[in-house]
Amino acid sequence: MEQRVYHGRISPEDVAQALLDEWDQGDTMAQAFGDEGRIIVQIGQRSAGWFSDEPRQALTLGIEPLADGVQVTMGQQQWYKNGGIQFIGGGLIGLFPFFFAFPLGQLFGGEDDIDQRLPARVWQSIERATGNSGAATGATRRLATIPCPSCGVANAQGAERCSACGASLTTPSACSNCGHTNPPGANFCNRCGVQLH
Repeated sequence: MEQRVYHGRISPEDVAQALLDEWDQGDTMAQAFGDEGRIIVQIGQRSAGWFSDEPRQALTLGIEPLADGVQVTMGQQQWYKNGGIQFIGGGLIGLFPFFFAFPLGQLFGGEDDIDQRLPARVWQSIERATGNSGAATGATRRLATIPCPSCGVANAQGAERCSACGASLTTPSACSNCGHTNPPGANFCNRCGVQLH
């Protein structure tokens, strides 16, 4: 996960609209949704398929207003399928869906992996959009994360559930038989083999 701050006369809506205009075409899809104060933009690569070309994973950006600009947090999430939520279209912002909770996941490998060049290209789009509004790039920082034992997505330190798959991130108690502490998500003790759940 990465977070950048942009100082100047720019709003989350301005950044979101610029991303939709640039990325919702060709071999990529983009969607946005939000509430007063936070907009989520997802950018995914179209996948050829029999029933749908919607991506399974997406680069997900949380865009929040600051007193003097915006803060953008980038990570990877599952592509959100519309379940009655209104998306940004023509400058209109709908409701913020309940499923999305910060922190965003980090990019990870696997069959649903997105193009590793995409994050840099999206940051360039944001730099252009903010630069056109006279905003200056401020601090950039990497956020401390913990990997999900089920899907590998990184979540912020202290998170109890994975932001991508919902699996528990809390450390399990020691094995009742031998006292060994096993990794989160383990069903059997790594030392003695006793079933943990």
